[in-house]
Formats: sequence, structure tokens, C-alpha cells
Amino acid sequence: DLNDYLPSPGLHPLLSQPWIENVVKTRLPAQQQWTHWYDKENSVAQLDYILLSKRIAKKNPAAVPLIVRKGLPENAAAYTGSRFQGVGKLRPAASDHCPVAIKIAL
Repeated sequence: DLNDYLPSPGLHPLLSQPWIENVVKTRLPAQQQWTHWYDKENSVAQLDYILLSKRIAKKNPAAVPLIVRKGLPENAAAYTGSRFQGVGKLRPAASDHCPVAIKIAL
């Protein structure tokens, strides 16, 4: 969770490194890359990242990030899938951020 989204002068020095791959951006379709829901604007953006070294990414070409959105409140219309039990229209909710995971071999 870097709590920032592109384009950002704060993220650029990190994400522009030639040895880093933002696998959420490179391995998911553009419409699936969001990890955060802004309730005031009802909009989405990528705020959570998995950054792999290019070497590790190259060794794991089939590894695809999994973004878990089941904890978002029902008001988050960008996600239409099932929710965790107990998640409500706005509250309660697990988070406005979505956990991101990837399985890789080292």
C-alpha cells in the first residue's frame, strides 16, 4: 500500500526503476488494475502494488496478481461480485483498499 496513484511525482522515482516490475499493471487488464475505491467520488485507482524485481518476474511469467475485492462496501459499484458476510452498503466494510497477492517461485 503506497497510498498514491500514477501519475505521481512521489511514485515515479520508485516505479521508473528499470529493475522493477509493477505486476498489477503489467499482468492484469487495465480495467482490473484498481485496488482502492474512493467513496466520495465513487471512483477507483491503483493504490496497492506488488513490485517484483525484473529477474523474479521473468522467472514467474505465468504468475498473475489476485486482487481481493470482497471486503468493499456494497456502494462500491465498480465491483459487482460477492462480498464477505456482514459487509454493508457503506459500513461495515473490511476496507476501501483491496489486498493484492501473487504466488511466485524463488
